[in-house]
Amino acid sequence: MKWLKKFNESSYSVFDTESWRKLLPEKLSLITSSGNWELKLPDNNTGVGHPANISNLMNAIQIDYAQNTPEGERGNVVRDGEPDHLCIDIDIMKDNDGTHANPDSLKLNVSISYGDAMSAEFVIRKPNNVDVINYNGFGSKYDGETCFGFEDESIDGLINFFNSWGYQLGKKDFTFMDKYLNSYRPQNESIELRPEFDEKWIMIVNNSEEDGLYFNNIKRYLDFRGAKYKVANNSHEIQKINDEFNIIGTISTGSDYRISKDDGNGKENLKVLMTINVPHFMICYAFQSLGDVDVVGENIKGNYKLTKYDNDSPIFRGLDLETLQFSFDFNDKIVKCPIGFKVIAELDGIITAISNSEKKIYGTLFHPEDIEDTYKVLDNFLDICNQSPESKIDDLKGGNKVTNVIERYNQFISRFK
Repeated sequence: MKWLKKFNESSYSVFDTESWRKLLPEKLSLITSSGNWELKLPDNNTGVGHPANISNLMNAIQIDYAQNTPEGERGNVVRDGEPDHLCIDIDIMKDNDGTHANPDSLKLNVSISYGDAMSAEFVIRKPNNVDVINYNGFGSKYDGETCFGFEDESIDGLINFFNSWGYQLGKKDFTFMDKYLNSYRPQNESIELRPEFDEKWIMIVNNSEEDGLYFNNIKRYLDFRGAKYKVANNSHEIQKINDEFNIIGTISTGSDYRISKDDGNGKENLKVLMTINVPHFMICYAFQSLGDVDVVGENIKGNYKLTKYDNDSPIFRGLDLETLQFSFDFNDKIVKCPIGFKVIAELDGIITAISNSEKKIYGTLFHPEDIEDTYKVLDNFLDICNQSPESKIDDLKGGNKVTNVIERYNQFISRFK
């Protein structure tokens, strides 16, 4: 069996495994719930006449990608908890009675396994049909809570590979295994997906000096969810981004700075943020900037269950707070709830979450971006953002608009006094 491929003006046979490497992407970049991973085609110089990672089994092809975690994990292949192999199995079929050779009836049954788990199964038919049998990832029927998807460049490489068989496929046909949460809506599954972030943006306010863990975890979360975002590192950038883009909500990060030491840009960032009338989520350092703080005495770090909470809070919707643990890492605490806010969670008497439902401002001492199990808190916040009007909700617009940032901040604060 042969098919035509415009690759060096050559035609390749199904049995010519040596040529497969020229058609396949050299690496696949994978995003899972535990991080980003890069798997490569191993060296095909095996001395046995064919690549060990590409095998022909009559009318079936097996392709193996691997990541060298033994070397990266000090010889312990299970240290990172991530499989070392991703296998693509292709069964070559014909949609006819077999009495004649018709390339237009070529059909591929494809399955992708990651470690021991089947991650995707689909059928490709001429000229451009992809029928999804099952898949893993957000919103899927069998594993809707685990992130599994490929980076854009890897999707492009796989599409080019499949099109080398004579198909006419595009990215829209493989949204079930890309990295974006809202890109695929199963035809035969009744699931609820969040609205897409077409021309809507989340602003990440980075309160750290560098792009460290606090910022990167928020960025990774938004990447997983397919949410578009802009990054502001100071009060000037906050104002500029808000003026130039349709910002529907902000997430302010934690920081190595301390509110009790009055260092960092927390207070200055807050002044501008509070003039932007969209939902806000303030995490740890940003949360502490909302009120008066005191030093705890020693750093409290670890995963803990909340000892007191408000189940009715919209950011806790769908969470089992009796058993769920949250990630904490703090030295300062808010000594009393700010005026206009309500305490919605505590940890042994320490205020750990507050909300202002009227202004849609939420603050947590814990880091919901640290643990996949607590992503739901941020999911709920994104839902709140998407329920707000797409345009800026600013009651100071038009003839009543006040241009001075500090004056607008004072007007905002006065509402809570």
